[in-house]
Amino acid sequence: MNNSFLYHLINKDPEKYMAISGFFNNYPIDDYIIVNDCALIEGKSDRKWKHLIASNIDELNCLLEKIDLQKANFYGVENWVREYLELNHHVEKIFPTMRYIFPHSTVSFEQDHEVNSLISEDADHIYSHSDYKDVTPVHYIEERIQNGISSGIRLDGVLVAWGITHDDGALGFLNVLPEYRMNGLARSIMINMISQVLKQNKTPFANIVIGNEAPMRLVETFGFKYDRPLNWVQLK
Repeated sequence: MNNSFLYHLINKDPEKYMAISGFFNNYPIDDYIIVNDCALIEGKSDRKWKHLIASNIDELNCLLEKIDLQKANFYGVENWVREYLELNHHVEKIFPTMRYIFPHSTVSFEQDHEVNSLISEDADHIYSHSDYKDVTPVHYIEERIQNGISSGIRLDGVLVAWGITHDDGALGFLNVLPEYRMNGLARSIMINMISQVLKQNKTPFANIVIGNEAPMRLVETFGFKYDRPLNWVQLK
């Protein structure tokens, strides 16, 4: 069986599986298991990730019994999968988010600042100001700058605001240096990134860490709609 059947499964519910589709548009499929109409697909970005196409616990069990779960990393799973993993396996870490989707085909806002693409040399600077150093290595940031969409604002030669798309195409890495906040820089970065994604005929979306109110309010001002909770789960 070739990869075309996997994409057939993904395209049966393209909104639900938009992150899987985005990920494997950027990275090759390393391995997969298919059982009837469910699948587990493996690929590597910053680490090896397991992506699930399953609708119920029976389908999930059929997939998980076929793999080694030690130190497995599960990508963007819904709450029922997270709860199953917590109940039946030893969980090392959970990264819970809420996905928001931009429902429009155009962006009607104008950015107030000059925005340019980032360069690979910006990766160390971005990492040094990250709140997620334990899950976001420098090499991943550099790779996403090289291969994804990026936006940055420089003032007096200093990178003060930025955003980059993640491995699945989600808008992310949004940050403004503290002394430059409340000046509309994040808004300009978002407008620029949304516009770039739309030019590629793709749907902008973002995964907001639960409890991170500022980016949640920001995406809502642009008309993003809440879609569903998604979790990144690492097993022991």
